[in-house]
Amino acid sequence: LTIKEEGESVPIGKTHIEQAFAYAQKVIERSQAEGIQFLLYGDEAYPEILRRTTNERGDLTPPVLLYAKGDLSVVKDPCIAIAGTRHPSPEGMAAAKRLAEDFVKEGLTVVSGLALGCDTAAHEGALAAKGKTVAFLAHGLHMVTPTENIGLAKRIVENGGLLLSEYPVGMSFSKYSFISRDRLQAGLSRATVVVQTNMNGGSMHVANATLMSQKPLYSVYFQDERTRALEISQGNDYLVKKGAKVGVVRLRLKADS
Repeated sequence: LTIKEEGESVPIGKTHIEQAFAYAQKVIERSQAEGIQFLLYGDEAYPEILRRTTNERGDLTPPVLLYAKGDLSVVKDPCIAIAGTRHPSPEGMAAAKRLAEDFVKEGLTVVSGLALGCDTAAHEGALAAKGKTVAFLAHGLHMVTPTENIGLAKRIVENGGLLLSEYPVGMSFSKYSFISRDRLQAGLSRATVVVQTNMNGGSMHVANATLMSQKPLYSVYFQDERTRALEISQGNDYLVKKGAKVGVVRLRLKADS
């Protein structure tokens, strides 16, 4: 086995192992101090549905270790993911919140990514309906991004929900980490609803992982033509062409009209 040092591959030695052990010990100690739990692939509490986590290329990629803050038993609940743009229209925000409320009333736990926009509306909708919600973060649980949602993250935990991450305390986010965590939203959920997205939106990663997992994918159909014509809605029709369904979501939204 080798490791990269200053751009070169060198054999792993005793010093490397001691450094890795020391780092792991620091992560464990800091996690325990901040009330962060561990969920290992081999644990009895590890949900079977997560073992089938698939990325958007179709590779089986279950998380080996998850860091958790909140009620860990929530991972055993039937979950549904809600995804969408960070900059939705008012109709998109209303749809995400309403759908989350309806799903909670049906006994489902809402999964999303704690981002601004549709994610925030989904988490808020679940809490408003007195339900539980799970947020996957793209960095260590020592922090919350965006900072605007620090209070929301706290309320999620206080109301029986859960914050989850593949990344240890102290680790920040990257473009890749956001893409990687999207597959986990699909992985923990029985189905995914994309509320509103453009053609290149981050929600596409969640949608593609859902399709590759052969799980149901739903795309919101907006009855208002102006909303459907927006650039931030163009991904919705594209997903339908890729296999997403629209009927169930459309019927739910009709109740608002």
